Amino acid sequence: MKIGKSLALSALIIVGLLTGARAQSQTGPGHPRGFHGTRLFENLQLTNEQKATIDGLFAANRENALSLRQRVQEQRQLLRNAAQTQPFDEAAVRFQAQELAKLQSEMMVQRAAVMNQISGILTTEQKAKLQDLREQRKARFQEWRERHRPQPGQQQG
Repeated sequence: MKIGKSLALSALIIVGLLTGARAQSQTGPGHPRGFHGTRLFENLQLTNEQKATIDGLFAANRENALSLRQRVQEQRQLLRNAAQTQPFDEAAVRFQAQELAKLQSEMMVQRAAVMNQISGILTTEQKAKLQDLREQRKARFQEWRERHRPQPGQQQG
């Protein structure tokens, strides 16, 4: 299970890094600021061909990813509704939770598949650098969690 969580976290981090960087690279209406995510691509030193291929992978997956994300949001709402129903119906909540878990699992598999394709495009050096970036991001996240973790006796709000 730990390996699965690690894989999912890695996939989410990579997708976040790459999609955020590529989304910020667009200019024109709705994207007036230009490319603020250049750091990632400069760090990995992607060729124009690699950038185009990655853009193509995201474009091919975009509609399915958006649809799945929408279904997850809708399922979360169904779960919230079931949890708030009076009297409490454990079977209904359990069913909605299982449906949400199925969608989240599907999303993780989809992200992992895209990241596997991207990994196939990268050189050995780029993969190593990407691993370093993952580790740095994970460390920053852990530091953030430690700073924002409630102290003993402190109320969560």
